[in-house]
Amino acid sequence: NTLRYNINRKNFDNKFFEFGKIYESKNKKETNKLGLLCSGNIISGSWNNTELNLDFFNFKNILTNILFKFDIVCEENITEFDIFEKSLELSFLGKKIAIIGKLSNKILNDFEIKKSVFYGSIDIDYLLTLIEKTFKRYQPVSKFPTVNRDLAFVFDKNQTYSEIKNLIKNLNIKNLKAMELFDVYEGRKIPKNKKSYGINFAISNNEKTLTEKEINSTMNKIQKKIQSKFNATLRDN
Repeated sequence: NTLRYNINRKNFDNKFFEFGKIYESKNKKETNKLGLLCSGNIISGSWNNTELNLDFFNFKNILTNILFKFDIVCEENITEFDIFEKSLELSFLGKKIAIIGKLSNKILNDFEIKKSVFYGSIDIDYLLTLIEKTFKRYQPVSKFPTVNRDLAFVFDKNQTYSEIKNLIKNLNIKNLKAMELFDVYEGRKIPKNKKSYGINFAISNNEKTLTEKEINSTMNKIQKKIQSKFNATLRDN
């Protein structure tokens, strides 16, 4: 009702969150959830910003980035719910931790809403049990510079970023401090049934400034691992 109220008054860019208990009839128990409800633009247009409309993929990134703050990288599985037109279930260590979806036209019609609406839910009870296991501890910031390098790979269309991230993370590659997905692309110049992930890699050492040779060595290891494990190719510009 709050979303409908705002949209009817031409406030189209809405982002809501709420903590609360949800009763799950399937498990016959109450769990604490964080609910997210978003519609409209994720970035409003201005003189120095291009308007960016919220879609399923950047909404998914909002939710997965929340979990990533706790060093949780999820597996993604397509699932079906009556209230969603399309949806994903996110799991960690084999257990569901979140769901995200685009609300179906039936639900939108019931509330007389004519805009796309996205909903996500995070299992807070499960998240709290994981913090001691996964949460990153403070480390002093390196006095030496961090170098950022980008690679864009072409994968099979059903390839998830979380699988790629987990592979690289578990390899403990020397000097690799972080990696972040910055682009997902399907369309012109990409073969059918394929998609491209653009990934940024942050490389640094706590004891010295890395040479170009050392940086290239780290990047070559990453590239070869991703290509061999996922049958990926580098994307041509």
